[in-house]
Amino acid sequence: MEIKIYTLASTRNLNDIRYVGKTKQTLKRRLQGHLCNAKKAKELHNYKNYNYNWINHELENGYNIIIAELDSLEIQEHEDWKWLEQYWISQMKAWGFSLTNLTCCFKNASTNSCVMIPLSVT
Repeated sequence: MEIKIYTLASTRNLNDIRYVGKTKQTLKRRLQGHLCNAKKAKELHNYKNYNYNWINHELENGYNIIIAELDSLEIQEHEDWKWLEQYWISQMKAWGFSLTNLTCCFKNASTNSCVMIPLSVT
């Protein structure tokens, strides 16, 4: 099974990556999911999700959301893939991108558990 790591950006500035995610789906289908969920959130007046707020803001201003593959990994059914998404989220943050991802999970080596780190949203 292939896991794709992808980015979302707006046609306002294609170099301004705002979200990093993973999917088993095609990129087109995953983008449709983001757009549909953002629309539903707006209709329900649910403004708690930074990513959906950003998507809706860009669409309202006449821009389109673009999805692009960043990386991919061929894995077995129960194999861990989260490290790759976590790597790219932290790398993008280190490069100065203002991501709309809410949290990033880092493995605690001593407990082998996931430590959720809130990402600042600027």
